[in-house]
Amino acid sequence: MGAIESIEKRMGALEKDIYRLWVAIDERVQKVDQRLTRLENKVDGADIHAAQLSERMQQLEIERDTLRDDVSYLQSQTMRNNLVFTGVAEDNTT
Repeated sequence: MGAIESIEKRMGALEKDIYRLWVAIDERVQKVDQRLTRLENKVDGADIHAAQLSERMQQLEIERDTLRDDVSYLQSQTMRNNLVFTGVAEDNTT
């Protein structure tokens, strides 16, 4: 009978150890889940921010192109107003 009692005690201790390990693993899993959730939230925030930056960049590119066109137009108008003709005889009869 002593052997059976000894085995029962060892089994009880083994069950306690397994339960403690299970609790420790469960706590670790919960911490990992929390960290994963935080990381997912950060990634989602970064994706949203990247999309906003991309949209802003497209707006700025459109504005840049518009400004380039405006500068080209102004340069052509300035050059047109500054035309100097040489070698043309003036008519001073009036």
